[in-house]
Amino acid sequence: MTGPIGLRHPAPPRAERLAAVTLGAVVTGLAIAFALIPGIRERLVIEDGAIEWITALTFLAAAILGTGVLLRDANLPHIYWAIPALGAFGFLDEMSFGARIFGYPLPVIDGIEVDSFHDIFDLTDRLAGDLGIQRTHIAAFMLLLAAAAAVFVFKRGLLPRITTWFSEQRPIMLAIGTLGFLAVGVVFDLLGTTTTARFLEETSEFTGSGLLFVAAAVMSDEAHRSVSHRTLEDALPGGSDSS
Repeated sequence: MTGPIGLRHPAPPRAERLAAVTLGAVVTGLAIAFALIPGIRERLVIEDGAIEWITALTFLAAAILGTGVLLRDANLPHIYWAIPALGAFGFLDEMSFGARIFGYPLPVIDGIEVDSFHDIFDLTDRLAGDLGIQRTHIAAFMLLLAAAAAVFVFKRGLLPRITTWFSEQRPIMLAIGTLGFLAVGVVFDLLGTTTTARFLEETSEFTGSGLLFVAAAVMSDEAHRSVSHRTLEDALPGGSDSS
């Protein structure tokens, strides 16, 4: 494809599409394997098992890709640094902050070794139970907060502005999706210790890590388009000073 003065435009970036297709394929493959091959179910969901390792490496890949993109293109929004930061935290959390690899001790609170973010929720849940606060009470309180926030947004007419902002900051929207899937993982963790619940927990976390990698891929595509646009402007008569 050539431009108006005979310049050849670069091929459209495809990192986002490739990342999204890969994520969908891996999740589908894990679900099929879990459903059809009972012998590998435990190996998929055990601590430091296959899904946990894939999740950790996907978080790490998102952190590395996101950092590389931001260092290469300083014109991207600074808020995009949240993507590699969340990726690095997710990787460390999945790896128990390196404790099991390097053998250093982690704090033990109320009989629970705090080696991941999930343990903080477990401790909070136990403390709430000791105070007589049931999970249904917490859920009702969270729903009340969500309803109050929704009323505030509608009353102030903020919804169009928020929708526009998110549509313009797709990597951040995908990162929020990551947080949503991590929250779903916590829910499955609290529901029980059956193999199916553990699989749903681990798969939710992997999906979250995959969404974050897609977010980093979107950043890469945005940087690619930005560089291509600047290159085309510089190639035009008068360059970027023609304006």
